[in-house]
Amino acid sequence: MRQKIVVKVQMNHQNCRKKALQIAASIYGVDEMKIEGEDQLAVMGESVDSIRLVRRLRKKVGHAYILSLNEVTPDSQQQQPQQPQQQEQENSGSNPTYFPQGFHHPNNHFVEYRVIDDPAPSPCCQM
Repeated sequence: MRQKIVVKVQMNHQNCRKKALQIAASIYGVDEMKIEGEDQLAVMGESVDSIRLVRRLRKKVGHAYILSLNEVTPDSQQQQPQQPQQQEQENSGSNPTYFPQGFHHPNNHFVEYRVIDDPAPSPCCQM
């Protein structure tokens, strides 16, 4: 299954763009990659692990998240310029957000701590 993944990446400098392309090239299954606009990285390939791609981009480049993930067929490659406009019109009313397991939203700065009170502490302490 051939996929097209569009990832929004915080790329402020030419070095960041170069690093993002190198990371995309290192992911298994990637055939093509290009930068669209100022901050979008488009990756095409066979069975590309999009979560691994985003995690590596976050670790090495900066803030990154998936904008779209589409299956590409040979017929739809010729019609690609028309499809994004149609999708933007359909999705303009609502923007559902999906966070996979283990993902932490960037605006969530809360950390949960539990305080466990031992009712009978032992007399010996090891530090």
